[in-house]
Amino acid sequence: MKKLLLTLLATIPLVLFSQTITVVQPNGAEILYPCQVYTVSWSTSGAVSGYYDIDYSLDGGIIWASVTTNYLSPSKTYAWTVPNVHSNTVLIRVKDSQNGVIVDQSNSFFSINIPVTVTAPNGGETLTPLSNATITWNAQGTSNTYNIAYSLNNGGVWTTIVSNYNSPGGSYTWTVPNSPSTSCLVRVRDAVSSCMFDVSDSTFTIAPLSPLLIYPNGGENFSVGQPVNILWDKNTFYNNVRLEYSLDNGLTWISIATNTPNDGSESWGLPYLPENRAYTQCLVKVSDSNNPNLNDVSNVSFNIRKPFTLTSPNGGETLTGCNAFQISSSLYSYGLNSWSIYYSLDNGSSWQTIVNNNNSPSYLWSVPNSLNSSQGLIRVVNNNYPQYSDTSNATFNFTTSNEISLTAPNGGEILNSGQNYLISWTNGPNVSGAYTITYTSSAGNGTIANNITGNNHIWTVPNQPATNYIITIRDQANSCKHDVSDSTFTVLPLAPKVTYPNGGEWFNGGQTIAITWDPATYYSTQVRIEYSDNGGLTWNLLTTTQSRTSGSYN
Repeated sequence: MKKLLLTLLATIPLVLFSQTITVVQPNGAEILYPCQVYTVSWSTSGAVSGYYDIDYSLDGGIIWASVTTNYLSPSKTYAWTVPNVHSNTVLIRVKDSQNGVIVDQSNSFFSINIPVTVTAPNGGETLTPLSNATITWNAQGTSNTYNIAYSLNNGGVWTTIVSNYNSPGGSYTWTVPNSPSTSCLVRVRDAVSSCMFDVSDSTFTIAPLSPLLIYPNGGENFSVGQPVNILWDKNTFYNNVRLEYSLDNGLTWISIATNTPNDGSESWGLPYLPENRAYTQCLVKVSDSNNPNLNDVSNVSFNIRKPFTLTSPNGGETLTGCNAFQISSSLYSYGLNSWSIYYSLDNGSSWQTIVNNNNSPSYLWSVPNSLNSSQGLIRVVNNNYPQYSDTSNATFNFTTSNEISLTAPNGGEILNSGQNYLISWTNGPNVSGAYTITYTSSAGNGTIANNITGNNHIWTVPNQPATNYIITIRDQANSCKHDVSDSTFTVLPLAPKVTYPNGGEWFNGGQTIAITWDPATYYSTQVRIEYSDNGGLTWNLLTTTQSRTSGSYN
């Protein structure tokens, strides 16, 4: 009996020690990938509980992490979703949940390799907006289809670059967004297994584009008032913009707009500048409205032309009366449409108006035939912007036309009323040959003849005595061509003439007598009649109110 008991006791430890767990896989040298569902399997011997704890280690068994606990598995397998880690010293351990002494682990290390590894941009790079950058990555065990995204705030928010992109080679050409940031990342994720991804190891930079003014950029020629479309690359600015111009190559700046939308263009009407001269050092500057130090300026200065120049007459010319002369100007301006033009006979000491409110600084002027000077000037002035004016550079000559020359009466003559007088003149080749003759005096004015031909005309001198007679003869077709007496001449009055009684008559007291006279020899509207009975020593008044034209008084 004792012998049998001893035999039984001796066999108990053998039974206990035959209770084992043996890890079948992974058992060394395998390569797994995160997100992969891998079947962990093991075998057992002896009476194990059937409940298992499964752990893994990344550092060769120093530290263990739980996969599952108290897991009932009659099949002795477990579908393990491989964690998103990387190690070449990975072990799996399977333990009886009821008896921790019964345990086994992989015979040797296996590996978990990251399936996706971003290689570029991977941190520290500086990219240029709107340029093409190549995103590259290494991949193992993926579907070869990827979702790619970027972040501007170190992963806080992600923006999709492309979805379901097939790339067995692991590269994508990315148009870098125009979104400057120093906290950029790229993420590449397997489109099928979302836990298979990688992100840039550290942030990279998308640098802002340099501000770019496109137009005007130098060498252009503009005119005051001209509409100019300022152009800039709106992609190179990130806020509203400020626009300025300079007339002195950037020493000083004048505002065009302080806060205009960043739409790439602005219509600018060139200002009416303070002087009538060319400006050759002009620039435009476009700046970020929030940071004026971010700006671009015209590469080279451009020109604003002299708005206005009088070109003719400009000195040395001769302007002849009765001729049309073209006053000419060069005009490089917009909207200057009201001009006044003047002439001077005394080198600018005084001015006379030719025309006001002319819509052009050029004008076809019929030169008066009364101007005679060697000190002539023309001056043209804009009525709205008087700074835009110009005067002949030097004096020129005014001379009268001598196409018609009156030879008689030409001054100093004494003519009698009622006399027939021969008016005479000469003419040049540029008259029509038909003439009008008029006279003026303090006693009256009148027309002597119209549309007559030849070079003389008999004039019956009117009974209008005066000492300041002037004769004028004009071309019938061009009244500007004319001549006048060089000085005044005189027309004497007719001698007053009583026709009855005129001497030798005998009259009776109380007799009615018709006193008569020649009305043409008297000039007032009424005549005064007197008689003398002593040979003219004294006179007795008859009337002061008798009509001259009646010619008689009873």
